[in-house]
Amino acid sequence: MMLITALVLTVAAVALEHALWHAPDAVALGTILFNGLLVVGFAQVVWFVLARSLPPVASTLSVMFIPVLGVFTGAWWLGEVLHWQDWTAVCLMVLAIASVLWPAGKRQ
Repeated sequence: MMLITALVLTVAAVALEHALWHAPDAVALGTILFNGLLVVGFAQVVWFVLARSLPPVASTLSVMFIPVLGVFTGAWWLGEVLHWQDWTAVCLMVLAIASVLWPAGKRQ
């Protein structure tokens, strides 16, 4: 899946953006290596193993938490400024996760 996506995106980049290419600076190269080695090479493989072994609720909730982690790690690591839209999105994701985890009330 990841290989097919990389191939399609590479073909699209060559076809549509070849004139805009330039050598990446050190920060961009570090980001590319981080994503390629750690995110795709390690975390994606670990996720597939966990998705096969965890119950559906646990794997679904972990996927729902990824954007929350992404917002805060992006703000911390990349120095991104969080706006009200980011906070609203995080609150909605936490609310969605809480709605699944909230104990059911007693039925009468």
